[in-house]
Amino acid sequence: MSALNCFALIFVSLSACSNLQKANLDSNYCQNKVDEFNQLIKPYFCYEETDPDKRFDVTNFLLVLDLLSMDSGYRLDFLYMPVAGGGQPVLVSIPVSQSIDEFADKFRDIFTEEEWQNNAAYDKFFEHIRTDGSPEAFFQLAILGIMGNHFCLFWHSLELDDVIICSQSGLDELINTLLSEGFQIPPDALKTARETDLTPSIIMTENSVEISVIAFTKYGGFEKHTLVFNSEFPHILLSRNIETVAWCFIGGIH
Repeated sequence: MSALNCFALIFVSLSACSNLQKANLDSNYCQNKVDEFNQLIKPYFCYEETDPDKRFDVTNFLLVLDLLSMDSGYRLDFLYMPVAGGGQPVLVSIPVSQSIDEFADKFRDIFTEEEWQNNAAYDKFFEHIRTDGSPEAFFQLAILGIMGNHFCLFWHSLELDDVIICSQSGLDELINTLLSEGFQIPPDALKTARETDLTPSIIMTENSVEISVIAFTKYGGFEKHTLVFNSEFPHILLSRNIETVAWCFIGGIH
C-alpha cells in the first residue's frame, strides 16, 4: 500500500472516530428519573394485587418521561400476553382511532414466529415515540425499554424486576428496599457494585445512539444493559445486549 493510501485510510478512520460523541449524563438526574418511574409502576407490579377493573394507564409514563412524546396520531397502550408459566404486558403504539381490542385482533399476525422469538414484536412500540434529541431523552427511552413492562406481572413473569441503578445513593436505596422485603445482596456482588461506575453512559453518532446502564435483578444480580437506537426518528431499537457485572440470585418464584 502506498504512503498516500495509508494516509487516506488513517484520515477516514479518524474522521469516523470524530463523529463519535460521548455525552455526559448527570447521575442524580438519572437516578431521580428512575425513582419517579419506579414509584409510578411499583403499586401495579404484581397482577394479583392489581384491581382487575382498573386498567393501568401507560400514557402516564410520558408524564414522568417528559422528554418523550408520541408520534402524531398514535398513543401508547399495552396488550396482555400469556407466556409459559406467567403473563406480562407488551407495550404497543397504536392509532388513536383504534381501540385496543381492534388492535389486538391484528397484532399477533403482524409478525412471524421468528420475529416473536427475537423480540421484534416487543420492541415495535419505539418506532412511534419521539425524543427531543438530547442525551437525557435517550436515557428516558432506555428506562422505557428496560422497565416499561414491569407492571401487572403474573407468576414467573415476576422475574421481570430489573431496576436501573444510576448512583451510589440509588444503590443504598436498593439495599434498604431489599432488606425491608427480606432479601440481602451477597457481599461479593455488593462489593463489585460498589466499585462499578454506576453513571449511565451514552455514545451518540450521526446514525445511532448507544446507551449503557447498570440494572439489578433478584434473578441474576447486577447487569449492564446496552441499548442502541436509531438516532433519527423513527427511533428503532437496533440492538439490545445484557452483560453480567456481578452475579447473584436472591429471588424465588414457585
